Amino acid sequence: MKNKIKLKQTCIAYPEQYEAFVGEKQVGYLRLRHGYFRVDFPDCGGKTIYKAHPKGEGMFKDNDERKYYLKMAKKVILKELNKKEQKNFDKEMKDMKCQFCQTHLKECKECRIKFLESIGIFPNDN
Repeated sequence: MKNKIKLKQTCIAYPEQYEAFVGEKQVGYLRLRHGYFRVDFPDCGGKTIYKAHPKGEGMFKDNDERKYYLKMAKKVILKELNKKEQKNFDKEMKDMKCQFCQTHLKECKECRIKFLESIGIFPNDN
């Protein structure tokens, strides 16, 4: 995913917490309290997609720990966003029809071959 996740700190300590955004859309909630760090998707109370126990209690122990866990949070949010995009794509493909014969695209092997031939890619006969 090309979109960059930006974090907005909403509380400095006890708990240290952030909201994650792609553009204007919130895609995550990060919180460290009582030595427990979690990431919810897409916001507070949503699906918890990451849990960890850093050394810090109500805030990260130091900037190295903070950088590590915030980077991990961004990675898991991106992974979740990619899953969501794939599900949306699969849903769209489910109802897509072949442009040549109007049957369901996944069922149309003959038309896939015609399409590949039309753009200069020939199927392997092995």
